[in-house]
Amino acid sequence: MLMRRFGLLFSLGTLLLGACRIQPIPPPNPFDQYKDLGLDTVDVISSSLDPNSIEGLHNQIFAPTCANSGCHDGTFEPDFRTIESTYNTLVYQPVIKNDPTESFLYRVQPGNVEQSVLWNRLTVDIDGQSGIMPLVDDPNSEWEAQKEIHLEHIKNWIEAGAPDMFGNLPLVENLPPFIQGVIGLVEGRGNPLERDGGNGALLIPKSAHQVDLWVSIGDDQTSPMDISFSKVRLSEEIDDFEFAPSLPLDRIAPILEQGFTGEIVSYYHKITIYPREYQAGKVMFLRIFLQEPGQNDLTEIPRDGSAHYIKDLFSIKFY
Repeated sequence: MLMRRFGLLFSLGTLLLGACRIQPIPPPNPFDQYKDLGLDTVDVISSSLDPNSIEGLHNQIFAPTCANSGCHDGTFEPDFRTIESTYNTLVYQPVIKNDPTESFLYRVQPGNVEQSVLWNRLTVDIDGQSGIMPLVDDPNSEWEAQKEIHLEHIKNWIEAGAPDMFGNLPLVENLPPFIQGVIGLVEGRGNPLERDGGNGALLIPKSAHQVDLWVSIGDDQTSPMDISFSKVRLSEEIDDFEFAPSLPLDRIAPILEQGFTGEIVSYYHKITIYPREYQAGKVMFLRIFLQEPGQNDLTEIPRDGSAHYIKDLFSIKFY
């Protein structure tokens, strides 16, 4: 009985001590000073940003100079709207507009300024017709007045290994395959078919017996002929391909034609369609599925979340 009473007292004492234990005082919230001002956001003082960092480059260069309407504002990559989108669409990302010899693999190749197409787009006209970026100096930009200083900061960031906003250096990635162009040829010959409005759906004449749709595949490490899985699905719905028929992309000797950005690229893959099977005015959307040897991930182009103008480039319209 005595031992039981002692055990009960010990348990009660332990509970009381636990209840009376002093709780740590949390650190002060640095944003409490703005609470009474009715502010839900606080501006970062730009002068505190390292101009050689991705944050500094975004604040001083990419946001005010490049992310203007209709340019790199999410309309097309690189996307300079935020620090994260800037970094993720620059570092180790494939080049869309290359020089005539296609000597660049990445928009930014960490540690190598001369092999980064970003640097070259800002300093030379790489193909003699694209101009030097930025093509238009935004009113909010100080690019022209501070050009040499800005270029030095970009150079310093790339040479330092292109660290992210946390100071981490990027790892070399095996980038997924990408599509450089989609064209159509009647009976497999002649000039490529025109697009609706210049950059809309491929216009397919119903009078043609057959039309070959050619696809130009690019990759940073794998030859297009070595892509282990390549198929196309055609759907009447822009984002519904679950039950759409799947057609294999035939791999054959390449033809050379213009790609999406106007440069000449190689087309190794094609499917054949028969226009008379479709009604005039019918629009069909293409989705391409690719997989590299030894890779588990299947690449879908375009994806559900791709911009609408991208999906237009992968559509056909019968007339």
